[in-house]
Amino acid sequence: DSSGRIVALSFSSRVESYNHYFGWYGGKMEQNGPWLDKFHAEHPDICIGISEYGTEGIINWHSNDPQCKDYTEEYQALYHEHLAQVFEDRPWVWATHCWNMFDFGCAARHEGGVAGRNNKGLMTIDRKTKKDSYFVYQAYWSKLPMVHIAGRRHAQRAGETTEIKVYSNQDTVVLYVNGKEVAGPAGPPSPAGEGLGAGGAEPRPYRGGGGFASTIGRVSQSFTGTLQVSP
Repeated sequence: DSSGRIVALSFSSRVESYNHYFGWYGGKMEQNGPWLDKFHAEHPDICIGISEYGTEGIINWHSNDPQCKDYTEEYQALYHEHLAQVFEDRPWVWATHCWNMFDFGCAARHEGGVAGRNNKGLMTIDRKTKKDSYFVYQAYWSKLPMVHIAGRRHAQRAGETTEIKVYSNQDTVVLYVNGKEVAGPAGPPSPAGEGLGAGGAEPRPYRGGGGFASTIGRVSQSFTGTLQVSP
């Protein structure tokens, strides 16, 4: 049920999927993994899946400190980073269903300052703009080499420096500013858990299926020029 308790009647089916939305409609995103682990430990013969999961992410809303229900593109990306790893670490989860691929119309809805639209899509309603969360899954699943610089729409930021965060399915990536290498290589953690970063940056790696997210470096807030990240 909505509190996370398992109702006995549900065991009548051979496969099951649950829709809790921990980290959006209640609780924290970090509850998803422990809930799945507890269910699997108590009912190892039941095929468990996630029937629906996601958060709203509006490409005009941004934050250096994203929080649940702030509707920012950054919180949506953090949520999908976490859930992608949760599922990658649990091969016994039979199916997961991201809600949703695209933002879509919903006449009765008014959230995040937007009327008539559900903003949980990995892309905008016009199918033209891929949100940062879209590239989380590309980094995990695509066989084609890819690197994506996140936060490119977050133009007005507070503080003296800007964190450069990337999603990639490559072993390492390198940051260039105006054609000059300033940070690299960065990549997923070593087996010993040592994060690979650059210039004192603190990487935030998510590993699984060849994909990772990492802070590769920082630039001054007054920076103007070209950023490039290459494998």
